[in-house]
Amino acid sequence: MGSFFPHSRKASKASIGPLAAVVGVVLVGVLLTFSYYYLSGYMASSTKTIHISGSYESAGTANMVITNTGTEPISLTPCTGVGDTVKCGDLTIVKTSGEGQLELETEQDFIEPGEAAIIRDLGASGPTSYSIISPSVAVSTTVDVPAEPASCTPTNCTELDKYCGFWDDDCDGILDCGNCTEGYDCIDGDCIIETEPCTPSNCSQLGKECGFWDDDCDGILDCGNCTEGYECQNGSCIEEQPQNVQYIDSCQTLDQKHTTYYLTRDLSGAEVTPNCMHIKKRNVTLDCQGHSIINHNLKSSIIYAYYAASPTIRNCHVEAYLGTGSLDYYKSHGIEMEYVKNALIENNTVKHAGSGILVIWDNNTIRNNVIENTIKGLRLFRANNNIVENNLVKHDTRAQGWGFEIWRGVGNRLVNNKAYGNDYGILLAYADNTVIRCGESKNNNVKDIYAYRGSNNVTLMGVDYGTKYSSLDSDFVETPYNCTNIDCTWVFDACV
Repeated sequence: MGSFFPHSRKASKASIGPLAAVVGVVLVGVLLTFSYYYLSGYMASSTKTIHISGSYESAGTANMVITNTGTEPISLTPCTGVGDTVKCGDLTIVKTSGEGQLELETEQDFIEPGEAAIIRDLGASGPTSYSIISPSVAVSTTVDVPAEPASCTPTNCTELDKYCGFWDDDCDGILDCGNCTEGYDCIDGDCIIETEPCTPSNCSQLGKECGFWDDDCDGILDCGNCTEGYECQNGSCIEEQPQNVQYIDSCQTLDQKHTTYYLTRDLSGAEVTPNCMHIKKRNVTLDCQGHSIINHNLKSSIIYAYYAASPTIRNCHVEAYLGTGSLDYYKSHGIEMEYVKNALIENNTVKHAGSGILVIWDNNTIRNNVIENTIKGLRLFRANNNIVENNLVKHDTRAQGWGFEIWRGVGNRLVNNKAYGNDYGILLAYADNTVIRCGESKNNNVKDIYAYRGSNNVTLMGVDYGTKYSSLDSDFVETPYNCTNIDCTWVFDACV
């Protein structure tokens, strides 16, 4: 057979002494070199150098196999090069000194010091013509040189939104964000003014017999409901007044309390003016009876209530200005309830608007509505203890298009709603103690459920969702729940 490196297969006894000396010098050199580079902190490529002694024979630049005893062969093909250096796959074979001395460099982990190895040459004509070069080749040493780690840039206090305390800098270090000034406590990285322990007020102390109220300690106080025949007005149970009825066929100011207004026809175009249906008194009901109110150029609200307690809006189809930018949701609202409590918004359809339904304040019920192709779907802003139930929001695909949004609120409940095809299905910010029960939030573009910025104790109960994500001091609590007893089940876009 031809030689892989020039040599004689029969080594004379006289050559054994010089060969052993050369091998020893090479091994000592390698170990010293490794120690120097390791202790000096130098990081080279992650390769392994294996020094092998023994006689060998090869047919030239053919298929090479090197195996650990008892393991499957590792094929190194094709082999290229002749003479003192041959490359086989990712293994480099170098003749370093003396007869039968090889140096192998590889990233593969299949031979350890002191183990036996077998080198085979499969030959140019394939495995039928291979010959065993060395039946037991001793591995004299193994050297690992670790790869250089990726560089790490420590974060700073501003990026972490921390103003005091010690925090992980994301590079295995400690970041000192300082101390608070006198009179302030460091709480979760924020300097909070020191306060005395707070004793919450009760309903009797507040003079309230119904409704939800601030307990003077940043909590919500539930003073209950009125009995049948009475309604809650400013915390007092007042005997209900009989409802009056009016029929309307144009935009109106709805300023007769205890009155139900029935819309008798569709309204569109220029006849739909800003705040077309403006509710100004308490206990007003607007029933559109399925009629539509549409003006795609209207940069305002279609139905609007301001400081009007206990309004009801039902059976309306509204469309307004949609705009072209993600911030155009400020410019128009299908239904807007501003500083309103105890509202009921049900069985409405809102399309083509900046925001579908916007509710600001507490104790409202929004149910059985469909919102489609808006920038923001159903929004609760600075709102507590609201019930959002059996609503569908879809195709809010604009950047920052949110299906259901709660921005600053405590104790809100989302029950059996459905969101799909939006940028975000459900987005929560500063929305503590939110309960999301049953329903679906799936196939939204970015996240199906996203708790952002201090939304603590968000409870998911039987919700069918694809992805969820929490960040910046937000957290989820998932609990099992049997959703078979809910009012309706979603079948495509219908809750039946």
